[in-house]
Amino acid sequence: MSIDMNLHRVFTETLATLPPATRAKIEAFWRKQRVPEHDGRLVPVVLKKPNLGVGSLCANTDGVIFNFKSAVVDQAPEDILRICIAHELAHAYRAAELCMPLNDATAYGHSSRNCEEGAADKLTKEWGFDRARLLDWLAQNETALGL
Repeated sequence: MSIDMNLHRVFTETLATLPPATRAKIEAFWRKQRVPEHDGRLVPVVLKKPNLGVGSLCANTDGVIFNFKSAVVDQAPEDILRICIAHELAHAYRAAELCMPLNDATAYGHSSRNCEEGAADKLTKEWGFDRARLLDWLAQNETALGL
């Protein structure tokens, strides 16, 4: 697992496109979770990993630590990567609303995971990102991505 500077750049740029109140809520949540700062800016943990847990197509998060599948980061066009990042930021926003990190053990059980995904999809769409494009790209490239 490693920090990828291009991924971090695209992550930061995508975060900057969110509505100001949304960004403020996410950043306030990160501060409560003790996300480190550098030059006055929050620096969440954004990692590239070769493999992710079951059910994670291209990324996963607890709202604080963001894990992205290496093959997706390396092969996706930047606009597709931004959609993936926006979807994970939607989970961070949902974590901020719950005032606790999301994870399968504490925030939601298996039966409500689809509900969480649906809520994140809705936010992603409200922010102007088309998750259907991401899913189409993933389907077209699943063999090369090892999905």
